[in-house]
Amino acid sequence: MARQISTSVSDLILACSALYVTLSLFQDGYVFAASGLLIQGTAAGVGVVRFAMRRPESSPVFRAHKLLSWLAATAGMGLIAYQFCTSYQVLLMSYIIISFSGLVTLTSQFMDAKNKQLFVQASSGLALLTVLILSLLEWNVYGISAALTYIISGAVFGSDGVIFGVQRVDLLHYGLVAGNIFFLFSLS
Repeated sequence: MARQISTSVSDLILACSALYVTLSLFQDGYVFAASGLLIQGTAAGVGVVRFAMRRPESSPVFRAHKLLSWLAATAGMGLIAYQFCTSYQVLLMSYIIISFSGLVTLTSQFMDAKNKQLFVQASSGLALLTVLILSLLEWNVYGISAALTYIISGAVFGSDGVIFGVQRVDLLHYGLVAGNIFFLFSLS
């Protein structure tokens, strides 16, 4: 695999946005959402190195990036949704979200690739759907925007291939950057 400098740059921008939002949310006392975004930022930081390397396939950096990206989709999104649930006093749903996210995080390493992907998508999908519904009920426009931005970025761009001469993963990263800013405004 050749270097993907554009992806390394988009990961750098994603890491910077996640770090900025993480610090801001920690200062405001939103520890769970900040922790979820910190996982995403760490994955993006490792991605900067991975995509700048000439042959990352068998390196520890490659494996670390895969693990952290998976962790951001399972535990990270679960923590963000948990924060929304606790902020809006929907405690039963907060327990469901954190339990399902934790269960997927702990057990998916023992599943085959197909089931692992299915459960990771279910976990992040449940988290984003919860954020979207709570934001609609509370008319939190930034929360609605954050959830929709994440959902649309993942569904439209994905992470494989090229669209209009641009790597899809780069467009996904930029969508996540926008979603992170919306998350910051939604909780502030």
